[in-house]
Amino acid sequence: MLWRRPPRPFLTIVVIGALYGVFLAAGHQVFWDSSLGMDAPGLAGLEPGAREALLRGAAVMSSLVTGTMVGVIAGGVAVLLGRVLPAPARRGDQVDGSRPPA
Repeated sequence: MLWRRPPRPFLTIVVIGALYGVFLAAGHQVFWDSSLGMDAPGLAGLEPGAREALLRGAAVMSSLVTGTMVGVIAGGVAVLLGRVLPAPARRGDQVDGSRPPA
């Protein structure tokens, strides 16, 4: 973000965070059986199918919220750093900002 300086750094990083949440949710679903399976404690009153659906849905929502919040926090940091740190010099620019003679 600090090198490319997109026009909307906050929105850009929030979208990246949301995509991170999608991949996090997919990872939770892929590895569900190997890590938790049907041995979820505390939901003994529900049928196994309903229990699994409830827990999987909660895991997806939690992943999406977590990813988006990571994006919000990282986007805020990027905006603050973008205001504090100077933009990098571009190729061909001189220190004073003028272009070299052609």
